[in-house]
Amino acid sequence: MSTAGPSAAELLDIWEAGQLLPPVQRALALLTATRPQASQQDLAEMPIGRRDAELLSLREGVFGSPIVALAQCPGCGDRFELSFTVESIRVAQPDDAAFLVQSGDYAVRARPANSADLMDVEALGGTTSRERAVIARCTVEARCGPRQVGADELPDAVAEAIADAMSAADPQADVQMAMACPGCGHEWRAVFDVAEFLWREIDAWAKRVLEEVHTLASAYGWAQSEILSMSASRRRRYMSMIAEA
Repeated sequence: MSTAGPSAAELLDIWEAGQLLPPVQRALALLTATRPQASQQDLAEMPIGRRDAELLSLREGVFGSPIVALAQCPGCGDRFELSFTVESIRVAQPDDAAFLVQSGDYAVRARPANSADLMDVEALGGTTSRERAVIARCTVEARCGPRQVGADELPDAVAEAIADAMSAADPQADVQMAMACPGCGHEWRAVFDVAEFLWREIDAWAKRVLEEVHTLASAYGWAQSEILSMSASRRRRYMSMIAEA
């Protein structure tokens, strides 16, 4: 773990608190590591792209910039590794979050989605598509000519234009990577979910650290706080000594 991020003990607390949370709330739990003084409402109302940009900074502070991920080819099914860096998927944040979509006779003013929107949509359930429900939440004003209309009245083509504009207005919220299978050569674009990927990394790290704590505490009688205060390299060295004994 890099010294620039939260301490091991702090990260373990966040991991433990997030175990039973749904994905969006887990992302907010991770965000508390970058903004410990911010209210939950402020964090939930942060645009998804800005949230994910801060989670990328957290990831860089905890694990460094290089990222190694597994991908599965939708063509042949082969799995392969790909390597990239935090910087390569970091997108500059736009100055103005609001945007206007004009499609045919329709003019729609909307904003990027935030975590509160996603949580509310998940809580609603129902038969409405998730994308349309998010668009409805993020529509500030919609008009067809001089007439004001509701978001549920928007034609599918207009809703699609709004979805495209939302991605353009908040590009960090929709990171897509060009992929090519080294086996069959199939090419496609895959969405990289910053929050979910970081959570999986922290989950694997936490389980490994807890195993180290258990082994070192059993072997030496040290308290968890003593073990977590050690650097990762020192813990690994003690683990090697135990394995070699």
